[in-house]
Amino acid sequence: MTHEAGRSPEELTFRLEKGDDGLMISAPAIASVAPHPYLVISCVQNISRLQLVTAQPVDAGRVMVRLQGERGSTLATPWQVTENGQVLDAGRGLPGIEQIKPLIGAHRIQVESDNPAVDGLVFDAQGLDPLIDEARKACRW
Repeated sequence: MTHEAGRSPEELTFRLEKGDDGLMISAPAIASVAPHPYLVISCVQNISRLQLVTAQPVDAGRVMVRLQGERGSTLATPWQVTENGQVLDAGRGLPGIEQIKPLIGAHRIQVESDNPAVDGLVFDAQGLDPLIDEARKACRW
């Protein structure tokens, strides 16, 4: 996640990075130690994705994840573990979109999971709504 390299330690809100093949929205977990886990929403090659990127590999093929915001939550669903155990993927396209929509309006997002590596992670979602709107427009949903 090269676009995160310039982030200052006190900057914990989501940031948007646009590229030739799409966009990426990401934020580090609050109160986590470096290297931080990140929550990532992206639209790459017109395909929406929702992912958790961990600092340490997760030793599992799938992990149950539920994201909780103030206005609602996602259903607990199995996220696929990829990229040598460091990326948890909610799904591409419609499955990812269905996990992103309940996050609209949240000020904080908390991860509930059966895996201790990600369970309890919290993300500052202040200002996330207009960034989700950018992803929605880019991926046409």
